[in-house]
Amino acid sequence: MAMLLAFNLLDWIQFLAHSPRHTDFFLYWLAARIGWTQGWGQIYKPEVFLPAVQASSGRTLPFLNPPPVTWLVSPLAWLPFSVALAIWSAVLLAAFAVMVRLAAPGQKLVRLAYVLSAAGLYIFFMNLRLGQVTWLVLAAVALCCWFMRERRPLLAGLVLSALILKPQLATLVPLTLLAARHYRVVVGFVIGFIPLSVLSLAAIGAGGVHEFLRASGIAHAMVGARQVTVLSVTGSLPLAIIGGGAALLAALTIGVWSAGRGPELPIAAGIVGSLLVSPYLNGLDLAALVLAGWLLIRVGVPRWLWLLLLAVYLDLMLYVFTGSAITVVTEAALLLGLAALARGSRELVTVR
Repeated sequence: MAMLLAFNLLDWIQFLAHSPRHTDFFLYWLAARIGWTQGWGQIYKPEVFLPAVQASSGRTLPFLNPPPVTWLVSPLAWLPFSVALAIWSAVLLAAFAVMVRLAAPGQKLVRLAYVLSAAGLYIFFMNLRLGQVTWLVLAAVALCCWFMRERRPLLAGLVLSALILKPQLATLVPLTLLAARHYRVVVGFVIGFIPLSVLSLAAIGAGGVHEFLRASGIAHAMVGARQVTVLSVTGSLPLAIIGGGAALLAALTIGVWSAGRGPELPIAAGIVGSLLVSPYLNGLDLAALVLAGWLLIRVGVPRWLWLLLLAVYLDLMLYVFTGSAITVVTEAALLLGLAALARGSRELVTVR
């Protein structure tokens, strides 16, 4: 794992030395500048964003992130890009440290082994390399779990509203927590998430929504079937709807069966279920499985579930070679395993 991490670090340094504006953070940074000068609805307009990004980076990618991403980056928007990128990278590393501190299982050397095993995964580390918001969202989910353990449910829910930055990572977590009867957490989530959503819609207006849909169509045509979704694997919309519905039902059932226990199992089920129901998912989003695995290991799992977690880890390690079909199968198997765990275990005790 140390060797894989060293490779990732060298790859990161080389990438930033030659192509810093090919990061996703550059898209956030540019969108924030356009938003402040031309209006937030303009960030999705292909005729505005595509020429700007092509002129400054040579790429032709539309912007699809929610407005709160650009608002989060706004303090860095008027700094030189190299300075802004350095600060943003430090923020992401701090988010990873929070996730490690609150979610990584074990103590000292054991925890270090888990950290190295995660950072050594190419598709996990790529979120730092490209400046994705993924680690911020995962840190928020880990912090939500910690606040729940500390019996501060409203704060837990407020923190969870950071899902608006990248909803596909854990869309179902509020629902699985609701099914598990963590009502005050869900109230906190609603208090944070709804106003952010309303502000986002108000900021971009109906025209911005229309431009977002246009930009989505362009992005879909560019990405094509290269997504880690049930639809991309089956190629059939009816099968994708059936599969997504089954994943949703399984995740909610796990939430119901884990009621009265700790937050780790419903949160992990919400993460895995979210990846299966999402209509849009790229390989980097699979980083959420690392957090799900850590939370499960913290509560202690039987040997057979360890084997499932190992299969998921191997798939993440080999994802660039194996592709989406195996990933979807391993996610479905893990979700079924969590259902069996929730049904058969009377009590889950957190391993500190």
